[in-house]
Amino acid sequence: MLKAMQAEETAWRLAFRRAFLETMRDHLTERQYQALCLHELEGKQQKQIAALWGVSPSAVCRQIRRARKRMAAVLWGDG
Repeated sequence: MLKAMQAEETAWRLAFRRAFLETMRDHLTERQYQALCLHELEGKQQKQIAALWGVSPSAVCRQIRRARKRMAAVLWGDG
């Protein structure tokens, strides 16, 4: 029973993240959106995304940081 409840909660959280990112999509660059999806939804590490894109991990980190900053600005009325 507990495992079923945990699985349901995990599925709910993933669905919520996906819906939230989709809502924010219009406010992010395509690269920011992709970085967040790969990191937050697919669970990829920044170095994995960097290897996939052929960029440095710090470049991926910047995209994720900028995306989070932009989403906060939109949510809290500064965007």
